[in-house]
Amino acid sequence: MENIAAFVERCASLHPYQPALLLPQHSFASKRNAYEIYTYQALHEEILKTIKALTEFGISKGMRVVLFVKPGFEFFSLTFALMRMGAVPVFIDPGIGFKHLKACIKNAKPEAFIGIPKAHILRVLLGLTKSTIPLQGSMGRSGFAKNLRPLIQKASKATPNSGSKDDEAAILFTSGSTGVPKGALYRHRHFIAQVEALKGLYEIRPGEVDLCTFPLFALFAPALGMSAVIAPMNFQKPGKAAPKPLLRIIKELGVTNLFGSPALLKQLEKGLKTSPPGALTSLKRIISAGAPVPINTIASLVAHLPGDGDIHTPYGATEALPIASVSGRELLKEASLARSQGQGVLVGQPVPGIRVRIVGIFDDKKSYSELTPLPQGQVGEIMVAGAQVTESYVHHPQGNELHKVFDPEGTLWHRMGDLGRLDDKGALWFYGRKAHRVRTPDGDIYSVAYEGIFQPVEGVERVALVGVGEPGGQKPVLYIEPKRWRKGEKERLRQTLLTHAKSQPMTEGLDTVLFCKKFPVDIRHNSKIFREALREQATKELF
Repeated sequence: MENIAAFVERCASLHPYQPALLLPQHSFASKRNAYEIYTYQALHEEILKTIKALTEFGISKGMRVVLFVKPGFEFFSLTFALMRMGAVPVFIDPGIGFKHLKACIKNAKPEAFIGIPKAHILRVLLGLTKSTIPLQGSMGRSGFAKNLRPLIQKASKATPNSGSKDDEAAILFTSGSTGVPKGALYRHRHFIAQVEALKGLYEIRPGEVDLCTFPLFALFAPALGMSAVIAPMNFQKPGKAAPKPLLRIIKELGVTNLFGSPALLKQLEKGLKTSPPGALTSLKRIISAGAPVPINTIASLVAHLPGDGDIHTPYGATEALPIASVSGRELLKEASLARSQGQGVLVGQPVPGIRVRIVGIFDDKKSYSELTPLPQGQVGEIMVAGAQVTESYVHHPQGNELHKVFDPEGTLWHRMGDLGRLDDKGALWFYGRKAHRVRTPDGDIYSVAYEGIFQPVEGVERVALVGVGEPGGQKPVLYIEPKRWRKGEKERLRQTLLTHAKSQPMTEGLDTVLFCKKFPVDIRHNSKIFREALREQATKELF
């Protein structure tokens, strides 16, 4: 397979009438959902027509195309058409804010912009005109761009380019949880390696039904031969997804696979409290990434899965995924106590073909020889190499210099920007982001490991460690998002946490606990805590 989009053609050839995509259509008159269904044959034919229309519109191989289309049939057909014709779709989270959004688009240097009419209003507000982006196409009537729908409807079927697995496939921007988002450049071989890794790790089989709650991960469903069901939710707010419609779809369609952020899993957990038994009995697996999943959420969901079902939490990043993986049942059995003792979060054994090294912690550019491997069990920066590790960011020399390192044999290693350790069994443990460590006069404190000590305390919803002051002289401050926002309870919880801190050697010096009603989180997963914002808030509160 030379082109990731060719997986759709293969499915259309082998299983033409299997549903590729199902769109729930809520009916108030029925107790069941109605579904708009597109077979693999229908999707493949639409892709060929879209290729022809886009070619006539002026898009050609190698062109970078910003794509802002809602998850659905057009999102799938446009994405795979662009990839199959050798163009390069650019994916950016629209909710990252005007400043970052404009910077990301300019950074990608696109030659075309395709989006729904609202996206073109946003484009105009950002000042991105034809002088900046020459080709502008709309999926629907718009006063700011040419309507591409009539072109696609009238188009004949094109013959796709063959291409090479080394061709550019897509640009995926990071969530920007520790700064301005960077555009990771994917080649077709990176996507193909990801598909093979996911298939092998989780034993995904053609014919399964996937409930898509994250648009980009949804694109793997056709590549894996699954039928993709587009969840009825706001994809920018998974932490506010209504659980009942999702649970209803799982039961109606016999969903076997679900990918969701920890925030979405939390919503499912809430919904299961009032749902009848059997809501998850068809699920073979739940896959979650973006941040560590709370142990109590894992325990709650595993209890509703069938005996052979499990939760899997792959570790990785936009630039490299998957790197390691661990099952929920394993976490419940072996790692929950370690997490509560400040020993980090188990993220599992490295996946086949991935090499992991723990090296000394540096905040600046270093050569491979300067990044000294640390002894087993010692915490350092995580560095990885393998087929699914992307080699560069687009037009970001500083990011490339900081994160991309070549060894003497020419192998590329990616510095994850994360801290962790390898245990005596070779499993990887996550300790937090390098940028989030608190640098005190007595040494560094690692955010996620430290937070794990306080997460089990009754009344705590979420916890975040920040450092106030200059690096090397920072004071650790613990932020709590309480389960109940009441003044009296907050004060009692503060004293409980301070007493708990005194009982642990790692935390006995903590003397400041602050509260935040709702933690600021990333737009993509609603799970990564913006500790930078909390650090600024702590500085204002304390000084």
